[in-house]
Amino acid sequence: MYSIARNPEVLHATVGEALVLLNPETLAYFEFNEVGVAIWQMLDGGAMSEVAVVGQLLADFEVDEDRCRGAVGAFVDQAEAKGLLVVDRH
Repeated sequence: MYSIARNPEVLHATVGEALVLLNPETLAYFEFNEVGVAIWQMLDGGAMSEVAVVGQLLADFEVDEDRCRGAVGAFVDQAEAKGLLVVDRH
């Protein structure tokens, strides 16, 4: 189990229906899909456990738990690698 938080340095804005993020350290920008947007919004109040994120997504979307857990893991790994999220794996 791990906790996930937004990188406080990352800038974000809604453009139309899309959420666009800018990592000022790398000057790279990213656009999230619907699930990424949902996770980003969940983290607005601070860090959350992976279990809580998966639980909230299961409540909000019609998705199989194993598929949801896999999608969250893949999203977190990619967003962490791009410097968008801070992950505490302890």
